[in-house]
Amino acid sequence: MNTQIELPVIGSLPEESCLRPFWSVMIPAYRPDAGYLRQALESVLQQAPGPEQMQIEVVDDCSSDAAQMENHLIGCL
Repeated sequence: MNTQIELPVIGSLPEESCLRPFWSVMIPAYRPDAGYLRQALESVLQQAPGPEQMQIEVVDDCSSDAAQMENHLIGCL
């Protein structure tokens, strides 16, 4: 059985329509230890050029307790 999946087309945004960060950091996480997550975020923030030029994303890979992940991130702010 050969089933093809049709992927959606994602168009680019016009340059004048949005401000884009100078750099982005993505941190993948699965049931992260709060201390390690805090260390990773602090390390990134020490190198930060400023909030208007950066973007940090923590990507949760299906941790069983999403509320715990949110609490870790709130604790890092």
